[in-house]
Amino acid sequence: MQSCIPALKENHFIEVPVDNPIQEKEILNERSELIAFLSKRLKNGKTQIYVRVNEQGENKKSFSPQERFKSMLERNPNIEHLRAELGLEID
Repeated sequence: MQSCIPALKENHFIEVPVDNPIQEKEILNERSELIAFLSKRLKNGKTQIYVRVNEQGENKKSFSPQERFKSMLERNPNIEHLRAELGLEID
């Protein structure tokens, strides 16, 4: 669930992407408490929560050092230059 970052959408909707139906069920079970808390803290009674199950592979996690490095390299190609300059090896 740590990789599931809520996003504020139009008309006071908060979209919560989750990785599987079990997480969706857990959030839906707590929805009324979450809405009450957010409404009070945000001083906005129109807040709504929408839970969306991510599609397969939408939120793929990197586990090995090579996968993590490749993922970082896709986001910032300058990392390869830094790796080479520092003489680092990816295990």
